[in-house]
Amino acid sequence: MTEHIKPIASELLSNDLVITAQINILNDKQQPIRCRALLDTGSSMNFITEELAKSLRIRQNKCSVPIGALDTLTTTSKRHITATITSTDDKEGILRVGGRLSHSSMTFAQKHPIVLPKSSVTARIIDHKHKIHMHSGTQATLYAVRQRYWPVDGRSQVWRAIKGCVRCCRAQPPPVEYVMGNLPEARVTESRPFTNVGVDYCGPFHTKEKRDRNRRQIKVYVAIFVCLAIKAVHIELVDDLTSEAFIAALRRFIARRGYCSTIHSDNGTNFRGASNELRELHDLLQSDDHKEKVTAFLADKQIEWRFIPPHSPHFGGLWEAA
Repeated sequence: MTEHIKPIASELLSNDLVITAQINILNDKQQPIRCRALLDTGSSMNFITEELAKSLRIRQNKCSVPIGALDTLTTTSKRHITATITSTDDKEGILRVGGRLSHSSMTFAQKHPIVLPKSSVTARIIDHKHKIHMHSGTQATLYAVRQRYWPVDGRSQVWRAIKGCVRCCRAQPPPVEYVMGNLPEARVTESRPFTNVGVDYCGPFHTKEKRDRNRRQIKVYVAIFVCLAIKAVHIELVDDLTSEAFIAALRRFIARRGYCSTIHSDNGTNFRGASNELRELHDLLQSDDHKEKVTAFLADKQIEWRFIPPHSPHFGGLWEAA
């Protein structure tokens, strides 16, 4: 008898239809979690996967419940959860959001907004609210939509609709992200401190000499020397913006920090004059009949002056930041 029952049972099981539905469940952060539910009104207990329980952030309790099927297959459930999924349907059969605002003085549409899926109709509703509220932002548009509707994953849908608004894009165009250029060779090459420097002025500062009691205030400036390799800073006081004053500050800097091979600066007139005088002085020393050792020493310590392009202060960002 058992041999006749088994094929009948297997045939019946192969012809059974299981009705399921694909639904979206909102977690505690109102984020939709898509899952598939078994439509069985007579069931007193439902099964849920461990992955879905973790996605919904539902607390799991340990248990040991044996589960048997129609055949000899048996298993044991090691965890169980307790969850209540509620929704509200009005008289017209429209799915609305539930809640605990039944005793509130708000309207029925505000207490139980209509649930909107991700569709073109939802996008049109969001676009309409965005326009009648004078092209408001994401938060204000979402608040206006939620006065009557509750779109699934509302913030993402509103952001996507506002991103496609032509007037908003024209009023607030996206920033242009330029590709940064490579760092200069002096910034990435290991060298002695202050071998390659950048120089700039700051000021003016008003000072008063203590020697004379009634001496009026005079303007002074500060020359900033920045090492391009280690970003060390050297400060020198300069009397004025003449080339002679800067050459005096440069000599004090070299006496303290040693000779530098290259100097980078902007296109200031005092820097250009100092560069010309240094070039003339170097040519003069090379052509003069000094001793051979002195000429060779000065030739080895030649200073090369490099100017950044005009109207491009970002080329000197290192010493501008100092």
